[in-house]
Amino acid sequence: NQIREIPDVEQEPLYQPDSSLPYTRSMVVVPISTGGAVQGVLEVRSNQPGAIDSDLKFVLQTVANQVASTIQNIRLLETAHV
Repeated sequence: NQIREIPDVEQEPLYQPDSSLPYTRSMVVVPISTGGAVQGVLEVRSNQPGAIDSDLKFVLQTVANQVASTIQNIRLLETAHV
C-alpha cells in the first residue's frame, strides 16, 4: 500500500518488460486504497529515465485518493439503496 517508483527500468532486476509498452524507461505505481485495502493501482510510465519527480508523484497520489474516495462513495450509495 505504498508508492513504488522505478527511475530506470534497465537498472531494476525485478522489472518485467511489457511487449505492448516497449519504450518504458521509468515508471511509478500508486495504490488506490480505501480503509487500508488496495482497490487498484494507478500506473504511469515514461520513455525517459528519471522522468517521474516528486511533484508528479504528489499529483498522482492526489488523483488516486480522489478515485478511492469516489469508490467509497459509490459503495455507500449502493448500500443505502439496498
